[in-house]
Amino acid sequence: MSGLGTRKPFVCRPVSIQWRGSPASLDSSKTALSAAAYIRRTRFELSGMDAIDFVKRRDDLLAVKPFLPSDEPEWTRSTYLRWKKADEVSEATANPEDIRAWHVVGDLPEGATPGEWLDGCSTLVQRCLPRNAVADLALHVPQGDTPPHMHLLVASRKADSFGYHAIDYDLHRQLDVELRIAWLEWCTVPLPLAS
Repeated sequence: MSGLGTRKPFVCRPVSIQWRGSPASLDSSKTALSAAAYIRRTRFELSGMDAIDFVKRRDDLLAVKPFLPSDEPEWTRSTYLRWKKADEVSEATANPEDIRAWHVVGDLPEGATPGEWLDGCSTLVQRCLPRNAVADLALHVPQGDTPPHMHLLVASRKADSFGYHAIDYDLHRQLDVELRIAWLEWCTVPLPLAS
């Protein structure tokens, strides 16, 4: 995930079709919908585009859990719609650097059980996310040298009953600072987390 060949235990990156300030990095496949398909190890299809398909990697998927706004608008219940709408509102800006979502990857603490991983991740994510956030959490346990880890995909905008609107500018700080600190503490000393 770091792109440098050395795995970092916690990374928070934007999901946008162009990397900041680098026009040569334009890649129309870098969407919230493709990131959701990747972390969920599933397949989504859009008319006029190739299918986004990560089903072949499903063997390492341990768990998936959505985090929806407290009032849970109808459209957020559909995994496909919640990420398609994130892409649509971003595309409407006509800015290829617009951030559609934040993709967080964090290594899971050694010695914990899958249940402890899911409970711990859920507790930390709930503490960090604003109440109107839309997010998907996925736990992966790959074969080989890659350690068990979580993926958290969080829409960059605030949600209401009709869709996404204003960008939540505090969200990056909440994920990249507050969640990172809590995450690294949990992984260092994996204590039970009270909800």
